[in-house]
Amino acid sequence: MDRYDVVLAALVTFYVIYCPFTKVEESFNLQATHDVLEHGVILEALKKYDHFEFPGVVPRTFVGPLVLGGASWPFVKAIRILSPNVDKRVFQYIVRVILGLFSVYTLSRLRLSIRTSFGLSVSIAFVLLSALQFHTTFWASRTLPNMFAFPLTNLAFSHWILSLTSSNPSLHILSMLRYFTFTMVVFRFEIFLLAGPIVLLELVRKNVNFYGVLKVAALTGVFSLGISLAIDSYFWQKNWMWPEGYVFYFNAILGKSVEWGVSPFHTYFTSFLPRLLLTSLPLSMYATFVDRRARMLLSPIFLYILSFSFLGHKEWRFIVYVVPIFNLCAAVGWIWIEQRVAKVSYNVLRIIVYACLAGSCFACIFMVYASSCNYPGGYALHRIHTIERNVTQVKLHLDIYTAMTGASRFGQLRDDWTYSKNESHSNPSEYIIYSHLLTSNPQAHEKDFEILEVVDGNAATDDASLANNDDDDNNYSRTGKKIATISSYVSQLRGTRDTHQIISVAFGVRRQYPIVNQRQRILIPLVL
Repeated sequence: MDRYDVVLAALVTFYVIYCPFTKVEESFNLQATHDVLEHGVILEALKKYDHFEFPGVVPRTFVGPLVLGGASWPFVKAIRILSPNVDKRVFQYIVRVILGLFSVYTLSRLRLSIRTSFGLSVSIAFVLLSALQFHTTFWASRTLPNMFAFPLTNLAFSHWILSLTSSNPSLHILSMLRYFTFTMVVFRFEIFLLAGPIVLLELVRKNVNFYGVLKVAALTGVFSLGISLAIDSYFWQKNWMWPEGYVFYFNAILGKSVEWGVSPFHTYFTSFLPRLLLTSLPLSMYATFVDRRARMLLSPIFLYILSFSFLGHKEWRFIVYVVPIFNLCAAVGWIWIEQRVAKVSYNVLRIIVYACLAGSCFACIFMVYASSCNYPGGYALHRIHTIERNVTQVKLHLDIYTAMTGASRFGQLRDDWTYSKNESHSNPSEYIIYSHLLTSNPQAHEKDFEILEVVDGNAATDDASLANNDDDDNNYSRTGKKIATISSYVSQLRGTRDTHQIISVAFGVRRQYPIVNQRQRILIPLVL
């Protein structure tokens, strides 16, 4: 990494500090990383892990959380030695920054490959275009399974780019294939659809032979599967546990992904790519007209996106891996224009490019501000710890919608408090066992509780719902419920019982817009 990469590293770190909380898609990996750090990895510690205390989640690999936890552990340990009473939320910052820096490092490797094959100017333009996009840098630090795969696909692409000018392209193509295969088997099976067209292209170009591809894919696949089976069978305490195989079977073979929402065939091209790429989209398209290398690079990428378009359920994160290739081609187009500004027509194009870049900058500012309001569950959990800091022996229940909007184990700060995410309660009387609640039905408790404080935010409860610009409310939630505004309350049960307090979530149907108002309230006891 050098001075050019500091820009991306600074942006990633800023986004972590400005928006520290996470949402439901990030939950498993974040909770798992927390458990690796807090409880260790010995067999006795596993019973304290979130996926055992609150079972029912779709299996995901522990490979990513184990690596991330291991990389974070020295920093966490040092901080605990220097400041034994440090707020545990600090560790969530550390974990996310380290994950983000993984992506920045691999983007740096990719940039160096671009400099080798395309020149210094294109590599600098690549960094600037990457910095002026919201999704890649904002989500680089977020514990989505896709963002564990993202650094590995960057490394794969770096070898692909190097193969363009290498005297031995086969060496780099096979290295690319190793990264793709490992990523596919361990983290995201859809990488097969990305690797397939690229490898096929290189076979046609005779940069690699079929036997070499088959051998490397088979050996790397067996090795990767062995790693996943060994680690995940242990952490899930099940024989022959291959989480990504399970997810692929559940979503692709059984077709269950459509239960999370269906989008039109064209969504990736007409909605997600423009939002992901911003200025890079028109610049990359321009590059295909002026540079044959851009045409060659984007051909398999478009085939990948086209293949994914046949699946009903669509999300931007399924195609986030290809953003760096679009940025590379956009950088080629931008530098092409810069080198020809002596002509009036190219000077006009240059002005348009800079105007678009300025627009992208303002779009990023708006999106990061809007996103900062997306985590009322996290802020509510923070507030209850602040308000009740002098109260001991609290038993707090976190409702699913509060957990979906930022409340994680890193926010569970008190060892003398008990936290629960039990979803089996069906009527208000069953909540009396808790002293505090996060509930989706404040109306059920309104005769016993009174509002004390309100925390406002704007969010949808599910990023899967954000993927669907659809008016069908049933498409907006993985639970089958309608997307709703969120209100979280801290309250006390009235009457002569022991003190009970509640954080609850109130609903209002969201229809067309992906950002909806959310309000989190804190309640006080009624006086009888």
